[in-house]
Amino acid sequence: MSIRNGYPSAWDPPSLIRVFPSFPLNYFISHRMKTARIIITYECPRSCKGCCNKQDQFKHIQSFGALEHVREFDQVILTGGEPLLDPKRLIELISLIKHLNPTVEIIVYSALYRDNLAALLTVLYLVDGLTLTIHETKDIIDFVRLDDILGVVNMPKKKLRLNIFKQALICKLVSPRWDIKDNIEWIDNCPLPENETLFKL
Repeated sequence: MSIRNGYPSAWDPPSLIRVFPSFPLNYFISHRMKTARIIITYECPRSCKGCCNKQDQFKHIQSFGALEHVREFDQVILTGGEPLLDPKRLIELISLIKHLNPTVEIIVYSALYRDNLAALLTVLYLVDGLTLTIHETKDIIDFVRLDDILGVVNMPKKKLRLNIFKQALICKLVSPRWDIKDNIEWIDNCPLPENETLFKL
């Protein structure tokens, strides 16, 4: 858990109790991180058969409405589709969210759209974390390029997560800066954690 602006960036009760031992346990349980996962585009250069966005329940997602609602959340996840297909719009959206809610944690989900590695680095400077998904073996080349760059650039510490699908064969040892979830397979209904709400922009 990290502390930003004097407040915890993740509402994790055990960690918070260690930091604030005088607060009652019920306070931390009732203030778990509230997350908005927002689909900002359905556009994507891939056509994955098991993609969640193709499932029926994802065709009737509630609209996020006025962006001012970000003030009601502790964390915002920007996903797609592929958000980096329009990096200018993504950067403008991130800037607006940070203006509306300066303490919100922003995470971007991407499948490492290979024509926009430079844009991805720009986005990464602006957000708190990045979750990359490697769908197939050919994605690894671009990931290695990004990982090597992250090893030499001067960038504040970020939350970096790497999702690796079962069919992608990684032959390079991934640096410890990444939190890895591998052997992923498409599952029906794509359930969300109980503290997350799915929206479309």
